[in-house]
Amino acid sequence: MRRRLITFAAASVVTLAVVAAAAAAGPTQVSGLSPFSGCTADNATAQQTALGSTLYMNAEPEMRSTINPTNPNNIVGA
Repeated sequence: MRRRLITFAAASVVTLAVVAAAAAAGPTQVSGLSPFSGCTADNATAQQTALGSTLYMNAEPEMRSTINPTNPNNIVGA
C-alpha cells in the first residue's frame, strides 16, 4: 500500500510540473492568417443582415467528414 501511495504522489508531482510548464509557455499559434481575408467577392455586410449571423475576420469553417464503418467507399463530408 505504501509503495502505491509513493508512486501516486510521484506521478502527481510530475503531472503538476508538466501542467505548470505548459501554462507558463502560453498559447501557441498553429496556423497563419486566412488566405481568404482579402477576398472581395462576398459582401459581408449584406450577408450579416440577411442571414442574421456574425462573420469573423480570418475565420474559416471547420470541415468534418466520416466514413461508413460497413462500407469504406461511403464517405460523407460537410
